[in-house]
Amino acid sequence: MGQLYTDFTQELAQLQRRHAAHPRRELVHLLFLALEREQLVAIAYREALMTERLKAMPLSRAERRIFTQALAVAWRDEQGHTVYTRGLLRSLGGPWTRLRAQASIIAGAVGGWASSICQHVSWRSAPLSWPLAQAVTWAGRLGGKVPRAIVSELRHLRFRDYCELQVDAELTAAAAWQRMSTLAPASPDFGAGPAQAFARFWSDEERHRAVFEALANHLDSDDRPIGDTAALVETLVGAHPMFVPREHRAAEWADHPVGSGGVVAVREGGDKRQAFREVLEAGGLSELIAGLDTPPEQCRVVVKVSLTMGLDRRDHSVVTDPELIAELRAWLAERGIVQVQVADGPTIYDRFYAHRSVPEVGDYFGVPNVHDLSTDQVPHAYPFGLMQSTISLAWKEADLRIVVGKLRSHPVDFGHHALGSMQGVGPRIEDFLFDERRADRDVVLLAPLLEFPPHFALIDAFDSAADGISGILGRSRPIAPRRIYGGRDVLSVEWVANRHLGAPVPDTAPLVATAMDWFGEPELEIDGIDTPIAGWRHPTSDEWMRLLSLIAYPTYELLSDRGASFVGHIDEAAFPPLEAPSLYVRLSRRIARAVLQLDKPS
Repeated sequence: MGQLYTDFTQELAQLQRRHAAHPRRELVHLLFLALEREQLVAIAYREALMTERLKAMPLSRAERRIFTQALAVAWRDEQGHTVYTRGLLRSLGGPWTRLRAQASIIAGAVGGWASSICQHVSWRSAPLSWPLAQAVTWAGRLGGKVPRAIVSELRHLRFRDYCELQVDAELTAAAAWQRMSTLAPASPDFGAGPAQAFARFWSDEERHRAVFEALANHLDSDDRPIGDTAALVETLVGAHPMFVPREHRAAEWADHPVGSGGVVAVREGGDKRQAFREVLEAGGLSELIAGLDTPPEQCRVVVKVSLTMGLDRRDHSVVTDPELIAELRAWLAERGIVQVQVADGPTIYDRFYAHRSVPEVGDYFGVPNVHDLSTDQVPHAYPFGLMQSTISLAWKEADLRIVVGKLRSHPVDFGHHALGSMQGVGPRIEDFLFDERRADRDVVLLAPLLEFPPHFALIDAFDSAADGISGILGRSRPIAPRRIYGGRDVLSVEWVANRHLGAPVPDTAPLVATAMDWFGEPELEIDGIDTPIAGWRHPTSDEWMRLLSLIAYPTYELLSDRGASFVGHIDEAAFPPLEAPSLYVRLSRRIARAVLQLDKPS
């Protein structure tokens, strides 16, 4: 154990003595320290930086993939810790606590950027960033923000040296979370939930320590590989299978249906129903049904559709086509499957407008008896990403799970198709959108896929689809790609659709990139059309849309009055406002609709 860990344990002991009579104060103090530290490493471990560093090292392709995967998962863990800690602190106190939390976020971000530049980038390769980073680190030293044990390490390091430093840093983080997990149960306003989270983070940091130790041991002092790759993989798998690429995982993870690839069927033009049926057959749904243990007449099917994002029946660009839902029912009935439950989850719109329950919206768009997935949520402990949360019982117990998404653009995710349509299967997504959230929205969408993935995924892109900067809010003049996508692996179906919309690599679509870190990059085969959709305007099509995409989420999170400002043109005769919107909301809606070019449906 290095000097950094030794110094920190002494600091922990001092804090414990200082706050012996006030354990809550000690806990809050540690939370602010943890928030700054987690934000720092979330920036310092960022995937783009590590990818560039690894490219310069004399690693084989297989070794580089292993290193990249291990670092990417550690990075996403640290992001999750940051989000949870920030949300917890902001829920505990008033404006002063929130201001301190924001200051910790900023300090951690600046410190993470500066330390990463100092340790991974040379002066020659970054003549502007390097001196600025040095100035920031000197300011941090003068302000007492840089531990003495780190001062000598704020220089360009060999990657092995960097990993050894992180072993010590992860030990200090583990010690902090361990102490917090002990303190939380004794603090009435924390309770079991935070205590479980702190214990989980303690375990995460111990795993990260093992990961960095394994990476360091695989390299010599000149960053040349000296260890056995098989031994490296074994050690990383011992930490968690997610830390290695899919091909190195045991069967439980390597055979997971998400990311398994296979055939993605794509049909374009012709009769809509015929194209839909061809996709069901070519994508493998018949084979899937034939392989089920449950007889067709007893098979319980849940079809997750996307209806509640719809605002006006004159605009179907963001809702699953009711005719295709009916066609799927008919196709299943022909095979003896009649226990079919069409389902969706509520969206944030029901907090602003009346008659926005799932069944009411379904009736409005011509899909009767839609099951509301929020009404049968049961507790569930997720093995990765989320912790103790919920899952829809109907979705969980279904013999056959099908998701029918809608092709539509999204300013953050690039596209919001089949993966995005998983919204509602778990907890309500809007509880994870704003600054007090305890997990990232991506994690909430993806966590149910770990144990309850869809068996088949479809994307409706036939009669209408919403493009532009924010197609998720609808389009008055949608385009008609006249395509349908389908396959047994939801990630593969999503990836192919995004490619056809202009996403050259998965990183262009953050939700897909996160899913690939979790489940691996699928090896797939396209049956049918494999060409871009002509005329589609994706959210990064020009400089103006790239700028809007960059600021979209911070604007929504901080300036939208909790989503009220970002509502497209809604049929207020069918969905009257629950209360008169404030002047701010009225003005901001008008501005948002103008900037996003959201005209009234005609």
